[in-house]
Amino acid sequence: TILAILIALQFNTNLDAVQYERGMKVYAVLMAVLVSGFALYDYVPGRRLGGGKEILNPASFALVTMSVFITAMAVRRALIRIPILITMGIVIYLTGARASALAAMFGLAITLFLRRRSAGTSGYLLLVGCFVIGVTLAAWYSEAVMRGATDFFAVQDRHRGLDSGGSGRLETWKATWNLFLAHPIFGVGFRAHEVVLKVASSAHNGYLALLAEIGVIGFGAVLFVALSGLW
Repeated sequence: TILAILIALQFNTNLDAVQYERGMKVYAVLMAVLVSGFALYDYVPGRRLGGGKEILNPASFALVTMSVFITAMAVRRALIRIPILITMGIVIYLTGARASALAAMFGLAITLFLRRRSAGTSGYLLLVGCFVIGVTLAAWYSEAVMRGATDFFAVQDRHRGLDSGGSGRLETWKATWNLFLAHPIFGVGFRAHEVVLKVASSAHNGYLALLAEIGVIGFGAVLFVALSGLW
């Protein structure tokens, strides 16, 4: 596993800026077509998108869609970029996946922040104008906005709301942590925690899953490889 990560990072770091940008553009366009096609096929009224035909699940489908949403920011032509962003945003909303929706919004905000130097005065004015209009509309239709946000984030749902313990994830995280404590050095084996875990099908947390599967030694090695790319 560590060897595969090293090879992937080596391939990634050998790409220059132009190649990397081109790859992101190609990925965004091709995946936008694929995601849109699957969404049309999978859509079933009254069900969360991604689970209509029970091929995938809403969270997994939203995760892929979110990656397309963020990489679409690399597309320079607004006539291509904006339709992709709107379409992927609608798809994420229809999946009802809250984490992917928040990730897409944060990714968009970070991208706009990082582009502030190249935006120029006109870009700043456009950004401020859109922000003011958005806040004004949200305040004007505050009741509808709050109702829509409450329904989407399902804060009052007993299975997904604030009192659900993270939709049962807190119990799963505790069980995964105990699994790590029982095998702290080498773990239970890569991809084996899903077999050993009794309370759920997976840990629903990548860091806890890695700790439980490959222990402190493997987890430390993965962190070293990942963080070494920052310098």
